[in-house]
Amino acid sequence: MAVFDYQAKDRSGREVRGRLQAASEAEAARALREQGLFVLRLRASGRSGAAAPGAVREGALARAFPRISLSRRMMFWRQLHTLLRSGVSVSEAFRSIGALNSGHLRRVLLDVAERTARGEPASQALAAYPGTFPPAEVALLRAGEYSGSVEAVAGTIADMNEREIQVRRSFMMELAYPALVLLALLFIPLLPALVLEGGGAAVAIIRQKYVPPALIIAAAFVALRILLAAVPVAGEAWDLLKLRTPGIGAIVSRLASAKASRLMAAAYRAGLEPSLALELAADSCGNAALGRRLRAAAPEIRAGQDLAGTLARAGALPRRALQMLATGEQTGNVDGMMETVAQYFQDEAHSYLKIAAVAAGVLGLLVAAAFVLMKVLGFYSGYGSSLTPD
Repeated sequence: MAVFDYQAKDRSGREVRGRLQAASEAEAARALREQGLFVLRLRASGRSGAAAPGAVREGALARAFPRISLSRRMMFWRQLHTLLRSGVSVSEAFRSIGALNSGHLRRVLLDVAERTARGEPASQALAAYPGTFPPAEVALLRAGEYSGSVEAVAGTIADMNEREIQVRRSFMMELAYPALVLLALLFIPLLPALVLEGGGAAVAIIRQKYVPPALIIAAAFVALRILLAAVPVAGEAWDLLKLRTPGIGAIVSRLASAKASRLMAAAYRAGLEPSLALELAADSCGNAALGRRLRAAAPEIRAGQDLAGTLARAGALPRRALQMLATGEQTGNVDGMMETVAQYFQDEAHSYLKIAAVAAGVLGLLVAAAFVLMKVLGFYSGYGSSLTPD
């Protein structure tokens, strides 16, 4: 018999830590579920969370830069939902989807298939790959395992990811115009050298003046992403800065609130207790500063307070969103109303982004016009000086 350390939550949302003996990790997880505990972490005693044999290791770099795209992850959950609905077992579903993929995702899914075939819960196996499957998705899957609705939860996660893809595409379209203006601003200084001295001179300028700053910016970006993923305090400070930045803060806060609302709706449908659903949204909303406000409301909800009133006291959501949430509580349709709240935040963020994109485009054109005007004035000033006799 092996000894396992566990971290879990009971039905009231209270965190429980302890140690138990079991023949395997799967048996330990099953014993905890039978006690009515929601397992957060489980590992062999004395082991620092090492991956199982054959598992793919993932570190801070994988968490900072996910190994698979959101669209591939959405497709995985959609395939899992379809296979489970057709009666395929969980382990066979993972094996079938893994065989259809390649590279990192294939190795991960085949490893998860082996572990689930030995009796390990799928959520526990996926939790070993936080750089591939976000903790929020793993927690929703775990809730589905507890409620016996894994198939429905897989479909919910697929829908949630699909909406996220649509949001990103719409934002990319809005940012296309400012991006083109920025490229034009970078290209305009090269025009004199390109026209007067040819392409070789322009390439030399790019190598001397453009490439070094670009490399420095890229290196700083990578270092910042790794730092924010590895140091939670730094991540929260960065998120707070984004919320307080004029213009950007309005967009960031609404996007994070939309994601939190959508996660809460999914957690409610998966059968999670309200306080656990709120903590899941707080941990995975994409902004640690907003997550802190949401998490601060969890103890009151565990004590039986209403969700809308508690979030109002925590200052986590705007008044209009809280009014919609209160209506959902009164009608018993919290998950449906949270979806409405998420769409409300998403539409507001889109509106703010449109305004910011237009403003950035106009500002870029003004800067370009000023630069061209300075060049023209400089040219004619020099030309006039050359015509003036000494």
